[in-house]
Amino acid sequence: RRLSAIASDMLGSFGTAGVPFSFSIYNHNQRLNVYFGTSHKYAIQMKTAIKNNLQNASFVNEWITTKELSTIQKYNGIIIGVSDAGVGEIDTLLNGLVTDNFVYNCVFFPIEYNDICKEIRAINSYQDKLQWVTKRGLTFGSNRQRLFDSDNHDVLERISILSKEYNRLNSGLANGLWYVAVFISSDNQDSYQRVASTFTAHFR
Repeated sequence: RRLSAIASDMLGSFGTAGVPFSFSIYNHNQRLNVYFGTSHKYAIQMKTAIKNNLQNASFVNEWITTKELSTIQKYNGIIIGVSDAGVGEIDTLLNGLVTDNFVYNCVFFPIEYNDICKEIRAINSYQDKLQWVTKRGLTFGSNRQRLFDSDNHDVLERISILSKEYNRLNSGLANGLWYVAVFISSDNQDSYQRVASTFTAHFR
């Protein structure tokens, strides 16, 4: 199956259990390897859940060898930001990097349910306050007669941003939200630049 589908299945399985995990892609000599990791406490549970979702999947307990890691980790970087990559785009991104040797490593830490609820309450509070100033009125004369009303676009823009964040957080109540750290490594500078540019283009 496509890597996007595998990643989606993993997020669903781990998200339901609220378990921290890692997801890594290692490309070496045009051979692509995918790794996931979690604590021993949840390893069997997660392996079973993912294998049930992936037909003909083969799981082995291994990681990139120390020798290979020392070779591939000559150039390293961290991606900071929020990804806007859509479903299925990970496959498209990787298609342009098949000749590069690299490691793309994501570490996921679940955000607590109560923390999500706290952020949602804060957004609701901000929106309630901003609604009062979405309009501006121009008045004139000694009696302050109203001439016309106009939209306060600065405020409306902020309400729009808050609404998008509210929808994202609300979705996270059901599907889980994560703190994510992304690390990139490669064995040469040219490959590192290509890999870094390809993936950072989908972060803001």
